[in-house]
Amino acid sequence: MKKTLLLSSLLFTLFNSGCTKPLIVQSGSNHADLPVQVSTPQVMEPMQMPTQIPTVQNNVVSTAGVYHQLKTIQGSTLTVGERSNGFVFPQYQGKVVLLQIFGKDCPFCFDEMPAIRNVDHKYGQNLQVIAIQAQEPMSQSEASSLINRFQMNYPIIERDESRDLLFFIRQTYGWNGILPYTLLIKNGVTEYSFSGKVSQQEIDESVKTLF
Repeated sequence: MKKTLLLSSLLFTLFNSGCTKPLIVQSGSNHADLPVQVSTPQVMEPMQMPTQIPTVQNNVVSTAGVYHQLKTIQGSTLTVGERSNGFVFPQYQGKVVLLQIFGKDCPFCFDEMPAIRNVDHKYGQNLQVIAIQAQEPMSQSEASSLINRFQMNYPIIERDESRDLLFFIRQTYGWNGILPYTLLIKNGVTEYSFSGKVSQQEIDESVKTLF
């Protein structure tokens, strides 16, 4: 599958972080149903970046950015904070986060799963995988089948639960719905973005540069 290098839509953040890498785009992947609008989050008093996990129930706007409270299909709640050049995951401070956007009916996503599983096993102490399922919602049996088939022993969030976050990714990175879509985030900064299936060598080499 042909791979094309494109300049990231976040080049303006180089002045702040100096860490943004080119987007790696591959053709031929399935597409997600992109969200077209975002709800208005609740406004609260200015606050500093939290050192503990927020306990609010809805999306919250603060001077540090928007925080999303997302329920995983496993039943836990995941907190994700938006930044102009990345994301903050209070539960996983100090870890590199691999954010994987996939589809339940996406064969290219299935082809990528072994590479994701391998880096998860290899770097698990320093890396946290988080997945968003961006196509039609999964049934319980579909979710169980995918988890067992690909050993997805990490948080998985459904599209409808993460619409606001997907909208932010679309607006910030220019993501056009191609699946799979993978982000590597370190210390709140998105270091690598892969649009389309990423090979084992590519993802492994990229992850290693962040340690």
